[in-house]
Amino acid sequence: MADGSDPQFTDAYSMALNTELIKARQAGKDPNSKAVLDAADEKARGVARSMMFLEFASNFGLGLSGEGSTKADFYKERYREISKNAADLAARGTTPAEEMARQHPEVAGLKWSFSENQTGINASLAVENRIRKYGKDIQKNPEFGWFYVGSDNVGGEFSAASYAAQFGREGAVGSGEAWRGKDSVAGIRTKTAASLGWDQYYSVKDQVDAELLKRGLHSLQQKGAEDLNTVMQSFKSDLSSENPEWAKDYGSFDSSKMQTFLNQVAAPAMKDGRLKNRTDIKMMADYLDLRQQAMDQAAANGSSLGARSSANLRAILLQAGQEMSQENIGFSQMWQRVLSREVDLAGDQFPDSSATPASTALKF
Repeated sequence: MADGSDPQFTDAYSMALNTELIKARQAGKDPNSKAVLDAADEKARGVARSMMFLEFASNFGLGLSGEGSTKADFYKERYREISKNAADLAARGTTPAEEMARQHPEVAGLKWSFSENQTGINASLAVENRIRKYGKDIQKNPEFGWFYVGSDNVGGEFSAASYAAQFGREGAVGSGEAWRGKDSVAGIRTKTAASLGWDQYYSVKDQVDAELLKRGLHSLQQKGAEDLNTVMQSFKSDLSSENPEWAKDYGSFDSSKMQTFLNQVAAPAMKDGRLKNRTDIKMMADYLDLRQQAMDQAAANGSSLGARSSANLRAILLQAGQEMSQENIGFSQMWQRVLSREVDLAGDQFPDSSATPASTALKF
C-alpha cells in the first residue's frame, strides 16, 4: 500500500487538500486558519489513503472502482487552460493565478502544481528549442533555468512529454538531482498554506495601496499614513499567528539569491552575444540601470535601498518594474521571480535609517 512519500499518494493528497479547502471557504471558513488547515490536512490524508486502497483493491480484482476523482480535477484543468494565455495576461498586468482567482474566487490562493521544479522551466513544447540552445548555461545555474528560456517560458500548452522528461534531466553536472521531483505531503501542506497567506496579504495590501494613492502618498512610513500603517501591522501580526507557513515565507527574502542572479546570470547575459539583444535582456538592463541610480542616491544620503527612509526610491523602482513587466513578458518573469521582492516588501523587513529622505530624481 502506498504511503505519504509515494508519488501517487501525494497526487491524491494534493487534490483532496484543495477540495477540502474549497469546501471550507464555501462554508464561510477562513482557509488561513490553522484549525481549518489542520482539519483539511487530516481529511486529505484519509481520502488519499482511501483512494490508494481502492486502486490496490481494483488491481487485485476485488471489484472496486479505480482512481477516484474530485471537484479539484475541474479546477486543475481550468488552471492549465488559463495558463495557456499567460502572455496575454502579462500584457494586461496580471498572472494566471490572479486570473484564476478572478474567474473562480472560491479557489483563490490554492496551488495546482505540486512537483518541485528547481529550474522554473515550464513543461511545454515551446521551451524545448531554448533548452537545447542554452543547456550548458542551465546546468551552470539550474535555479535560474527559466531566465535562459525567456519569453517562451511564459504560457504555452502543457506537454506531458516535456513534463515527464524533466524528471530525467540532470540539473547541475554531477549533482544527481533531476530538474523536477515530486513534493512530499509536508511540502504540499506548507506551500498551500503559504500561497493562501499571500493571496490574503495582497488582497489587503492592494486596498491599503489604493488608499495611499488617494492621499497622495507612496509609503506607510510617511506622515499622514499612520492609521494605515497601524492597520497593516495589525493585519500582518494576525495573519502570521494564524498562518506560520506564510509568516516564514514572508520573512525569507534572500539577498544572496538576488546577488547570485545579478553576478552569475544577469551581468554575463548582458555581454553574451546570444542573449544581449533579446528584448527581455535589454529591458532588464534598463531596470538594473535605474536600480543602480536608486542605490547611489540612497548611499549619498547615508542610507541603503532597503531602509525605510528609502521608501520613495523603492516606490519609483516598484512602479517602473511593474510597467516594464506589462510591456515585456520575458522581463515579467524576472520581475516576479527575483526583482520585485527587493522593492515591494523591503521596507517592512529591514531596519530604519535616520538619514534624510533621498531625492526622487531618477531618470527613466
